[in-house]
Amino acid sequence: MVRKSYVSTMFLSLFLGLLFIFFAMISLQSVMASSEDITNHADVVIQTENGEVIIRRITFTHKVISGLEALMLTNLDIITSQTDFGTLVCSIEATGCPADDCFCSSSFWNYLYLQDETWNAYDVGADSSTVGNNHVQGWAWGEWGITPPNITTETLAARAGLQWLKSWQHDDGSINGQFGSSVDALLAIGAMNDDLSNWTSTAGNTILDYVKNSARENLDTSGNIGKLAMAVASVHADPRNFAGLDLVISMTAHLDTTTYVYGSTNWDQALSILGLKASGEIIPITTSQVLIDRINDDGGWGWMAEIGSDTNSTAIVLQALVSSRQSVTATAIISGLAYIESARNADGGFSYVPDSSSEVNSTAYVVQGLLATGQYPLQVNDTWAMTNPISFLLNQQESDGGFIYVQPPANLLATMQAIPALTGKPFPILNKSVATRGGSSFWRKIYFYQ
Repeated sequence: MVRKSYVSTMFLSLFLGLLFIFFAMISLQSVMASSEDITNHADVVIQTENGEVIIRRITFTHKVISGLEALMLTNLDIITSQTDFGTLVCSIEATGCPADDCFCSSSFWNYLYLQDETWNAYDVGADSSTVGNNHVQGWAWGEWGITPPNITTETLAARAGLQWLKSWQHDDGSINGQFGSSVDALLAIGAMNDDLSNWTSTAGNTILDYVKNSARENLDTSGNIGKLAMAVASVHADPRNFAGLDLVISMTAHLDTTTYVYGSTNWDQALSILGLKASGEIIPITTSQVLIDRINDDGGWGWMAEIGSDTNSTAIVLQALVSSRQSVTATAIISGLAYIESARNADGGFSYVPDSSSEVNSTAYVVQGLLATGQYPLQVNDTWAMTNPISFLLNQQESDGGFIYVQPPANLLATMQAIPALTGKPFPILNKSVATRGGSSFWRKIYFYQ
């Protein structure tokens, strides 16, 4: 009887032990799965010998990684050397020293971290430091105490967005195989003043080559031409000499010289004005009066005349009015700003129309409209606010740099529209080629009248 009870107890203990192990394994797998689902990110800022600044967004699934691991995740050309004191970083992107002579120069790679927008030197090596989510690492080549330039959260976010956008480039140089997306991408690239050589596909085709080769078949409206002129100007090309076209003449072909109307929509009119401004042209006040006459009773503008207002159309019209020398105190601009304000939400963002959810596309356009009219996006009712359209945009960015529209995953158009807003630049983005041509024209006039 005793032996039978002993055997039963033994089997019960064994069963309970196996059951405990089973549930422990399930729990461990659940923890591991959840940790793998979490993607952390950090930014690495590198200043090379010639002052070039390289910024890379990296992602990782561990809670923390070392600074050396973060640097390696940038996929840049890194040369290191193993010593008794740890791993030394000798060269980054061909700036520095060889591995067998890591101290070949009085200059070296200063290693830093950004905190409260201030660079601080590490007191440990990169293989001993810890990098967590949203951290910013810095590397600067030079004498002791050299740091990368001061950099803002908004710039880091915009740069990460541009890095994510690059992954959409096709072999033909286009973004997502589409002319429209490629033009929007040029506006984002221009806003960041990024080097166009960075936008060469694996097949050797640049984004500008693609746009040049596809331009003629995509210029069916004055709005499309105006937007292309803005995009071309933003990357320092000349809209009056692009792909064998003078885009000003192309826009003018759509102008009704009696009514001063470009195209059939408010966007055609506004984008034509912005394109002309980007091309260095003086905008006749009668051209902007067309938009003023089309204002809706609620103070905003819709996609077309007599169509309900929306924040996107209103913001682009406001930028066009300012570009055509309308005063920021003009009644139409004050009314447009009031309409936009009616679409502000508690989360800091703006909706397409009032009383709906905030989303990135509308918020980005609104930010540019506010900037164009001399408003401060970080203020609400003339008071600095922690919750504002910029904070909303930053909160909508995924770890890999892309921006969501309303819900994940990241959205291509939302990302391309968020980047110019985060750089603090309204449309149009002016350029060196247009300024140079304008300067030459000025001196030709001086010479002519002498």
